[in-house]
Amino acid sequence: MITANEIKIGSFIENNGDIFIVTSLEHVKPGKGGAFMQVSMQNIKKRQKIEKRFRVEEKVNVIDVYEVKANFALNDGRNFVFYTKNGNEILLHNESMDEKKSVFLKEGEEFILLQSSLNDDFLDIKIPQEVICIVKEAAPYIRGQSEANNDKFVVLDNGLKIKAPQYIKEGDSVKIKTADLLFVSRV
Repeated sequence: MITANEIKIGSFIENNGDIFIVTSLEHVKPGKGGAFMQVSMQNIKKRQKIEKRFRVEEKVNVIDVYEVKANFALNDGRNFVFYTKNGNEILLHNESMDEKKSVFLKEGEEFILLQSSLNDDFLDIKIPQEVICIVKEAAPYIRGQSEANNDKFVVLDNGLKIKAPQYIKEGDSVKIKTADLLFVSRV
């Protein structure tokens, strides 16, 4: 248990029997009354977002989380299947996986899964900040448009549609940021 003042972004906390991840927070000290923490958090299982105020001195139950390295194997329709190095199978239910993260899962690649100390459930997955994808569809390059800062939409091998510079063509490998789906560079 910690005080609300010690909550950090990315912390897992228990609230009304459910586990939430803190997505943003703000310390508010109004002119009248006591200070409080305005916390935005997302339910791990239901993926619903809520806002909650905690008084600064209020106690909050923080869930300890362990990191487990595992290789992604497949999505069987109901579960994402991972295997640890010693052969243990780990299942993550489709509902518990953030849709934005699931598009970056590639067969055979190693990921870090976050496991709850509370009930040994797997809560989330860490996706790298930048990933390399292959461009599957891109409009042709038009000469003379490079001076104007015109971007075009390209479709990547994982189905994402992002904005990229005019010189990017089909078959190119590109590095993108996973947080905001922005083009970084051609690789």
